Amino acid sequence: MEQIQRLQSDIIHDYNDITTLETNCLTNECISTFEELSNELIYEVFEYLDLHYAFQAFYDLNQRFQNLFLYPNLPIKINISSISKSTFHYYLTDIIIPHADRIKSFRLSNPFVADMIQVLRIVADYTRFSTFNMEYLNADQWEQLISTHMPNLRIFDFQHQYRSWYNNHDRQAYETRVNKFNSVFWIKRQWFFEYHKDSVQHVYIHNTNAMEQCLSYFPNAIELTLSETFHVPRDSIVISLNRIIPLRQLTKLTFDYHHFPFEQVIELLHFTPNVHTLKLDSILLYQRSSFLIEQNEIFQKVSKMNTITSVTIGNETTLEEIQLVVALFPRLKCLTINLDKEDLKTIARFLLSKPNNNTDYLSTLCVSKQQRGLFTILVTLIESEKLLDDYTIKVINQKLYLWW
Repeated sequence: MEQIQRLQSDIIHDYNDITTLETNCLTNECISTFEELSNELIYEVFEYLDLHYAFQAFYDLNQRFQNLFLYPNLPIKINISSISKSTFHYYLTDIIIPHADRIKSFRLSNPFVADMIQVLRIVADYTRFSTFNMEYLNADQWEQLISTHMPNLRIFDFQHQYRSWYNNHDRQAYETRVNKFNSVFWIKRQWFFEYHKDSVQHVYIHNTNAMEQCLSYFPNAIELTLSETFHVPRDSIVISLNRIIPLRQLTKLTFDYHHFPFEQVIELLHFTPNVHTLKLDSILLYQRSSFLIEQNEIFQKVSKMNTITSVTIGNETTLEEIQLVVALFPRLKCLTINLDKEDLKTIARFLLSKPNNNTDYLSTLCVSKQQRGLFTILVTLIESEKLLDDYTIKVINQKLYLWW
């Protein structure tokens, strides 16, 4: 209750600030265009943007913005995650290499990280490079990489997630890996492993009774998982969920339940406009025509307003289901699927053929269960039909990855 009251107070406070701003605009000259902002304010805006996107959006506007980007004291933050291969090469040659001495933070989370090791070597010798953030829990590899290529690294920021209900074997394995970050190498650099228990950000719901009877509210939740034991009620679950978590605040949504109707997924997405990552056990249409589903008003609204860039489908999917998915998520960058070997050609041809307005942003395809022959089939298809000019294909941890 105290958390809810505090949240309400914050909302009232923000509203008062907005009212004051509107009142001032009536008496003073208001800034009507972005270009009228001072350099200081523009730099603050850049702080919230990945430099690559800021560069694309503003560099060619005029000479003033070009000078702002060339300003030597502007720190550069690099984030390489959902990025196409061509964009990465542009990023490397136009931003990273010319301005490596200004890089202050570096985040790298891409399955083709091994191909990007040259980036680490480029920035390794610059003393101003202060922060590196990457998602792997291996102290020995980090020690070797830092000692060899990043001796001037000052801050090592490593973040990961751990579920406390793992079995004893998993917990012991986890603790063994974590304890390696307490060796002499880390201690002499005064890099200490700490555990911070934040307020709940990931909510798991195992059944409808738990959802209906829950008396708690999780104001900081940004991720929701409906587990494999969750049974879908006949009525909409939106009201019940919104009583537990702020739906508009969610950024990641996972449906582990096999029998969750796709139309109810769409309905929930209508109330979660900030979700960027979606995981589905399957696409369940219940013999409904995909054409009729696409004509639905809610489908059309969700297609226009959603910001989903990453979709994972656990069970085998068909071409019809893939066509429905890309129609619903036209800003999709990364697609992870499971498919029958016989469907690979038709699905790959659909996703890679141009023009296809719904796949303009797609740059990574992952087949989660690598089968014998898939690699050869996909390479042969791409080369014979000239579907891609520049691409990388790899098998990593029994998953087939295609990046272009």
